[in-house]
Amino acid sequence: MTRRHKIFLLCIALFAAVWIFVLVANQKPGKWRSFNLLWNKRSPPEGHSNTGMRSVVGIARGSQTKLKSLPISDRSSNVSRQLPTPVLLFASMRTGSSFVGELLGNSRDVFYLFEPGHAMQTTLLKMQGLQFTYDVPGLCINLMTKLFRCDFRGLDFYLEYLSQEPLEVLQRRTPRLYDACVQNGSSNATNCVVTSLMATESCQRSKFVVIKEIRVPDMTTLLPLIKDHVLDLKVIHLVRDPRPVTASRVLALTNKTLTSSNQTFGNFSKDYRDFLSDYCTESAANAKLGRQSPNWKGRYMLLRYEDVASDPTSAAERIYQFLGDTLVPKTVRYWIATNTNVDVANRFSTKRNSSQVYQAWRRTMPFGVAKAIEGARRCREMMEMMGYRLLEDEKHQRNLSRPLY
Repeated sequence: MTRRHKIFLLCIALFAAVWIFVLVANQKPGKWRSFNLLWNKRSPPEGHSNTGMRSVVGIARGSQTKLKSLPISDRSSNVSRQLPTPVLLFASMRTGSSFVGELLGNSRDVFYLFEPGHAMQTTLLKMQGLQFTYDVPGLCINLMTKLFRCDFRGLDFYLEYLSQEPLEVLQRRTPRLYDACVQNGSSNATNCVVTSLMATESCQRSKFVVIKEIRVPDMTTLLPLIKDHVLDLKVIHLVRDPRPVTASRVLALTNKTLTSSNQTFGNFSKDYRDFLSDYCTESAANAKLGRQSPNWKGRYMLLRYEDVASDPTSAAERIYQFLGDTLVPKTVRYWIATNTNVDVANRFSTKRNSSQVYQAWRRTMPFGVAKAIEGARRCREMMEMMGYRLLEDEKHQRNLSRPLY
């Protein structure tokens, strides 16, 4: 055997050794433990596997199935049908979007999905920090594009995420999937295995696909969807007075209320100051785009949370007129009657006396903080654009009979 042959065989042996080492390393418990974190340290439900991790990477790398502007096929009847009308509830954190989303989701004609971007972000977070290397808003748009078309292929990570949710959570956040679970005999179980076929058929039977998302701050990134006339996307832009938004965010993240010790906006952390400035800037820019750009004509609706909270029935009528329906469904009217006149001591609950809650900040927020928020970068401009009145003095703030909206 010549020296050249020996070197060639040695290279083959080294390559085989490295290949075997990689295979063995990939089977180490530590790696699979990171996969299991997606399922909250529980094994995937029967019928699912850890392919969910690969599916979210597939979307991140742009390898998802190409989407075509064609009608979907109804598997149950083999008859071609048009896409349900896609509706995006475009909002920011603590603006009342869960309340509005649940209101819409109680229509039998609506296939409602609560923040699918959260499932994607949670998955990326468990993948050794990949959320820092990918554009989360862009990924959310890719994901929503598939969901708006009732295309659940390659979304194992999302189906597995939904399958881990308790049924009572599915009932609020994905009501039509909850209905499908009950029909499949899961009413006495704690959760339900959500399959691609189940989700696709539930989606295709609906008149509207409504997605509530808070992870896409810039409406200009939605322009490709707006220009897709086959998709015919409609956007409900939900905004809220930045003063209660700040109070609600502080309470949600720190479990503390704003007190007299916070007499200036400068006492807030940099994260809160940045959030508020970004919220006001983005809200104003998005509203200007939606109202003035020809591309958005007939596709954009600005909705103030305060208008929904003070008169949810009238707000629902406006929403359905925007969507092309003349009547608010009876199930939505019933939900409004049973969920907006009760008091529940849970800041994440959507059951509340909405006509009182939306002004609660006026009783508790220090006047100095409220004025500092009004003076934050771009917030005054945003408030004037949205019709939010500035405070004259502390008596004005505390007097709830003097409207600020």
